[in-house]
Amino acid sequence: MSSHQRVKNPYVYSVVSEGRFKDPKQFGEILIKSEDGSVVKLKEVATVELGAASYASDAMLNGKPAVPLLLFLQNDANALATAQAVAAKLEELKKTYPVGLEHTIAYNPTGLSPSQ
Repeated sequence: MSSHQRVKNPYVYSVVSEGRFKDPKQFGEILIKSEDGSVVKLKEVATVELGAASYASDAMLNGKPAVPLLLFLQNDANALATAQAVAAKLEELKKTYPVGLEHTIAYNPTGLSPSQ
């Protein structure tokens, strides 16, 4: 079962498409409900527009260049188990980092260290 089918959640939506959408009209055609032969498209319930041409940004951590990586939990996820799994994976990957590269967990909302 693919991850976009795994959890039925009223607040988490996944879109599977063939290629990238480039036009707001394409997004507007996304079906968000189909019942009894009638359909509701995104454009019927929302304003659809493209955002910035580029989401590029510069990030700094403690005055040094950084690459931020944000992780968001699914509603049914265990926050502590996820924090521990992420920390373990980073430790595993650390062995493959180029010289001078390091990772830092700058924010952990569980309030606990991943080793706990």
